[in-house]
Amino acid sequence: MKVSIVRNTPIKILLEDYYFSYLDVVVKIPAWYAFDWLSIPRPLQWIVDMNKTENIVSGLEHDMLYSAIAPDFVTRQEADAHLYHKIKVVNPVWRAIIVYIWVYYIWFTAYKKDLNYKKYKTQIENERKKLNLSSITKWIHQNTHK
Repeated sequence: MKVSIVRNTPIKILLEDYYFSYLDVVVKIPAWYAFDWLSIPRPLQWIVDMNKTENIVSGLEHDMLYSAIAPDFVTRQEADAHLYHKIKVVNPVWRAIIVYIWVYYIWFTAYKKDLNYKKYKTQIENERKKLNLSSITKWIHQNTHK
């Protein structure tokens, strides 16, 4: 999985299509997708080692399942449970529980709202242009961020 980090933001842009299995369905995350890995505040980021690819992937999948482009059949509770199960594979269970509590009880208001896209829209679109993803940016804006 290749990502580009958008400077001065918590945002990463996926540089190649990524596929994962969710409830026996293969879900595609397109190469232009911008994600922030759960919006975990810096003081709590020590809980999950973001240098582990598995943790980045779990955040990417969760962010996509929370986004406006997620399949319609995905509920917030299912997306949070998916994250919990992915996190506990490579981290102590107590850390997975803290992350789950964070997203379920505190960050739930972000479900399907793509708040960080709106907050960092200019920086994300500038990075996409730099990466020659600008033609996709217009489609994304028209179809997912209303």
